[in-house]
Amino acid sequence: MMCRMVLGWTSKSTNVMTMFFNEWEKICDDGFGYYVKTSGGYEYLVKAPHNSIYKSREGIRTFMLHCRQKTSGTKEDNSGEENHPFLSEDNRFLLTHNGGVSSVDKLKAILVKRGHKFKTEVDSEFLLHSFEDVVSDRQISEKVVKEWIRTLNTNGVCGTVNVIVLDRTTDDWFAYSDGSIEVIKLVESNDLFVGTNSIPFGNVPIFTMKLATGSAIFGNKSRILQIIDVGKVGWQMESHGYSGVGWEKDRDSYWERVIEYNKNRQTLAHSTYGTIEGWSD
Repeated sequence: MMCRMVLGWTSKSTNVMTMFFNEWEKICDDGFGYYVKTSGGYEYLVKAPHNSIYKSREGIRTFMLHCRQKTSGTKEDNSGEENHPFLSEDNRFLLTHNGGVSSVDKLKAILVKRGHKFKTEVDSEFLLHSFEDVVSDRQISEKVVKEWIRTLNTNGVCGTVNVIVLDRTTDDWFAYSDGSIEVIKLVESNDLFVGTNSIPFGNVPIFTMKLATGSAIFGNKSRILQIIDVGKVGWQMESHGYSGVGWEKDRDSYWERVIEYNKNRQTLAHSTYGTIEGWSD
């Protein structure tokens, strides 16, 4: 099954999300969903099978977008209940997922006993409930994510987990990678995009990095806070193309400097595009 997902932070009132839709619908044309926050502070969470609904959305500052080929139902089924993003029961967290997990029955039974109510059979919703159960009233952090990964492993969950989780109340977020999460920073812009599968910027100059399997990136809005190895979920299915490829050494060093820059607001240099001044958080 082919799907695309992205969390985007943009400083300009543009139709940048439409660019994603128009490119991605060529491959995934029947299962769209998005969360947006506009420049006026309005929030929308919409799920439906067709792209046409979204093309006029303006003034976007934050968006979480997912498009996929539906795993059940038809294009005429407008409920969109199984489409992403999934919203947690307390309306705090939004999650998108690319991949597939199995052996979830043991932990799912525990979650149901604890009062979690599942609306679908989609494995991605299971991942959200399992994270919500671990985080409780705490903030997104390295400690919380490591605890979540351990919980999945302790209960025998396995498969492919590429997820992006956003706390819509604080604008904190993290993305956990099973090898398919990319981070993109446009040159001379505060815009930041985290997602999977060929984010469509064409020939626009960008900095890009692919997270290694088992790594997580943490941020607040367009600011990168840390990138760290938090452990792998179960085993990765061979059919999903496990490669074990990590960062190139120079990119690893580069992104360490990105994090340091976010702290010190110093001039940042890049070997390809030269010196960038004024990259504020």
